[in-house]
Amino acid sequence: MPRPDDSAQPEASDPGDFAGGSDADATDVGGNAVPPWLLRHRITVPEPPINYCDRAELTRRGTPTRQRMTLLMAPGGFGKTTLLAECCRDAMAAGVKTAWLSLAEDDDPTALDTYLAFAFQLAGVDILAEPTSVGAGVGMRFPRTGLLVRALEARDQPCVLALDELERVKNPESIALLTFLLQSAPPNLHVAMACRELPVALDALVAVLGAGAEILTAEDLRFSIGDVARFFVLELSRRELADVMSDSSGWPIALRICRNEAGRRPPKDARVVRDVIENWIAGRFWDGFTEADQQLILDIGLFDWIDAALVEDVLESPGALEHIARLAGLEGLLETKNRGSFAIYTLHPLLREHCSVRRRREDPDHYQEVHRRIGSALAARGETVAAMRHAVEGGDPGLAGRMLIDAGCLQWWMREGADRLMAASRFLTDEVVAQNPRLAMVRSVVLMLTGRQAEARRTLSAVSAGAALGRDLGFDADWRIACGLQVVTGCEPIGSAQTISVMENGRHIADQPNMPPVLRATADCGLCLYHNLRGEFDAALERGSRARQRMGRRSTYMTMVIDFEFGQVAMARGQVQDALKWYRSGQRAAKARFLRDPSLAAYGDVLMRELNLERNRFGDCDDQDIGMWKEVYRSGAQFASYAASSEVSAEVALKSGGEQRALSALEEMWDHAVSMELTALERHLAALYVSVLADVDRVAEAERIWRTADLPEVDAECVDLGHQTWREMEAITCARLRLLTA
Repeated sequence: MPRPDDSAQPEASDPGDFAGGSDADATDVGGNAVPPWLLRHRITVPEPPINYCDRAELTRRGTPTRQRMTLLMAPGGFGKTTLLAECCRDAMAAGVKTAWLSLAEDDDPTALDTYLAFAFQLAGVDILAEPTSVGAGVGMRFPRTGLLVRALEARDQPCVLALDELERVKNPESIALLTFLLQSAPPNLHVAMACRELPVALDALVAVLGAGAEILTAEDLRFSIGDVARFFVLELSRRELADVMSDSSGWPIALRICRNEAGRRPPKDARVVRDVIENWIAGRFWDGFTEADQQLILDIGLFDWIDAALVEDVLESPGALEHIARLAGLEGLLETKNRGSFAIYTLHPLLREHCSVRRRREDPDHYQEVHRRIGSALAARGETVAAMRHAVEGGDPGLAGRMLIDAGCLQWWMREGADRLMAASRFLTDEVVAQNPRLAMVRSVVLMLTGRQAEARRTLSAVSAGAALGRDLGFDADWRIACGLQVVTGCEPIGSAQTISVMENGRHIADQPNMPPVLRATADCGLCLYHNLRGEFDAALERGSRARQRMGRRSTYMTMVIDFEFGQVAMARGQVQDALKWYRSGQRAAKARFLRDPSLAAYGDVLMRELNLERNRFGDCDDQDIGMWKEVYRSGAQFASYAASSEVSAEVALKSGGEQRALSALEEMWDHAVSMELTALERHLAALYVSVLADVDRVAEAERIWRTADLPEVDAECVDLGHQTWREMEAITCARLRLLTA
């Protein structure tokens, strides 16, 4: 059997993925490859605006390290982001590790979990550095954030987390993640938040945790008459200063517009607009801009973020961004984030919202057209999820579906990871999915990945594959991936006609010399998993070795998968030390990839815990392991992960609380397996249940469970590997022996 050779393993930072694509173009943050979809500028502190007016006392009050929590809460245009960024720059200058995150409406829990982790990596907090990091966040609801909390606890220096535009978070699960972080944060983490209003779920928590917090409101953020005088460089007469104060009430964005106007024309009579944002911008901001400039600014307002190339692609206007940046009326209203020589811009949130509302109201056709163009430009850049969102905003959900198909559908998932596939699926309407079988396969996989296997099976079974197979290579690849995932998760019986057909197709691809090596390696890897499930261990090792050889160092992801498969083969054969070496090899690679995709680290952790029980190392287990299965079931894992977590949970329950605790845990697991329609897992759990009952001489109950679960009545069927996995066979055979003995 091949032995793991540490020196031959790909380096932890090697790019690659299951489908053979490369991460080489992904930005590196703290030694970790950034997912291609992660927008670096969202975790970068904004640059100070032009003609920034320093208000030292306000900055002192907002210094995050003076208190555990700092909250800047005021309506739009009060300079919350500007002040928060200035406080962060001061903290960084003082040597404090400071993470910044600008939040967005479409931040789902997995995206937010990822952004938080990489924000701290960029700040210089290596959350993977601790020896306990491997598996530390595994099995948690928010694995990366769980690991982050542990890493912060291990530090004795203060750290800062700045969250900007907190009100944009709408997803309840994302709010739950932020709640978890605030509740779990160690004393050395200082949190600073800027928002117009707190999400309801966080409001009560901040009231509880905010004792001694510094809270800056609109009244604190208004400019005093002295601030206004300094902002206008002491160039205003007393009367002009009084007019400006009366006109603006110290509202920062109003002052910015007044100052920008002053350079274009004499100031007008004061207009009392106070907090009426729309009236101020509509009635004052646009004065002095040409009609062409107004139209350009309105279009720019439909972008979440902009750079020169993107604007030119979308608006077909060379030099448009440079022209915008030179407009005096926009000074201080274009937020800038530099990434080396590459600058990213975004309009002030109030102005962006105003432009969006006005465009949609006055010219809905143009509004949608620009959104579709933005989507197409982002799709060409590989920003598939953002592109799909703009397509939907542009009134064309069908375009969003085509974007995902053009990106590669399920092959795109293999490159980008489950998080992105689930994010993309939110923009697929039922009507669009019903019209395209490849998108139906995407829907099926998303259901499987979220533990809804019964729905997944029905969705995939509705796809008519016969006529399309062999005519469309993209369809063929997606069909193999979706069907293969059903087998691996236990949705589809190992010996069904569909499973055999898919695997025969995979074998044909793997053995075709004229096929691309990456495609052959992917097929070999799938066959390795299949043969392992069937207990055909020599074939599994052969296929896995071929996949590793053909893929070479291009895919860390595939290397991890094969390491864990080889480890299971060694464990099943009783070669414990070999299994340990393979699992540790896979875990090392999984640790390096954890921030991008924690799923394989979770898988490796479950397998390692199972191996610890095989080695009678109960000291490495604790009561928390009894509930391990819940997270595994919810995540839509491989059948091996379901089975291993079930056995660990049941065994720990038995050792710590006796047979009744074990039976209660197994009954709860069984109910979930039945509701998920996972037949293989149902049989496996039933066998474990029978084993526990037989061990305590409750024979009649054990026989009843055996019949209820329709377990084999003929001995030969117990060891049949043609229609069940080796894990089912092992559990059923052991249960039958124990029952017969009892």
